[in-house]
Amino acid sequence: MEHRRRLAAAVFAAGMFWQTAGAMPPEILAATVQEKSATSWNGDFDWELDEDSGKLTIYGSGEMPEVGYDNLPWLDQRYDILAVELEYGITSICAEAFRDCENLTDVQIPESVITIRKSAF
Repeated sequence: MEHRRRLAAAVFAAGMFWQTAGAMPPEILAATVQEKSATSWNGDFDWELDEDSGKLTIYGSGEMPEVGYDNLPWLDQRYDILAVELEYGITSICAEAFRDCENLTDVQIPESVITIRKSAF
């Protein structure tokens, strides 16, 4: 998680340099925008939903926090989720994590996941 924050800071600093120099390369601009779109969840996890593809990506390591259905950070977007990708290092999927994601058709679960809690899907 810390390496992402450091990378984001470096990319942001480079972007600021190029912007003040008059031209920001598109790849730096894209990386800066992408990093800002991820939302922190319970401190150890980040998630982002690509609105164009409907893909929910969850980053982190260890057990996914058990926060309860009503406190899932993507609850309001559950009908927009078409695909889910969990980053390698996540070891569990919390209870009801993707409950009511009625349009979900593609799930990528890494080998690091060893526990899938009750009603995860």
